[in-house]
Amino acid sequence: MSFLDRLRATRHATAGPRPSHIVVVGVDFGTSGTKLAFRDYAEKGRRPYVVDFGTALPGFSRFAYPSTVAFGNDRVVTGARAYDSDYGTLIRAPKVHLLRECREASTPLPRFPGDAAGVPLDPASVPAAWAGSAVVADVLRAGAARMAKG
Repeated sequence: MSFLDRLRATRHATAGPRPSHIVVVGVDFGTSGTKLAFRDYAEKGRRPYVVDFGTALPGFSRFAYPSTVAFGNDRVVTGARAYDSDYGTLIRAPKVHLLRECREASTPLPRFPGDAAGVPLDPASVPAAWAGSAVVADVLRAGAARMAKG
């Protein structure tokens, strides 16, 4: 029996009842803000539901989750809360950092409304992929909490 056949047999043996709904989740990992939308797979003709994160930060729509990560003191904070934190490092636009790392070029980092004076903008000690993953993971967590509220 091939590996693929064994994998298929295991999947069929352990498969439980099929979910009644399949939810399609879309994440727009933007430069300065990230957005989340979802819809039921069976409702292909309907517009997706866009999560309203309710941010009041200048320069962001209510539906954008600011692509920002702050860390220090053994804590990681993302989104609008990162702007309000007093942690040692603040990373804005991890997407720009990712693009810069991929191209290995010294692309200048953008400045955004509400940038705090004296907060370091170049997180040389933190991989951009880690910062981007933290933002996307927290967007999914926050989106799931909004979906649960209805």
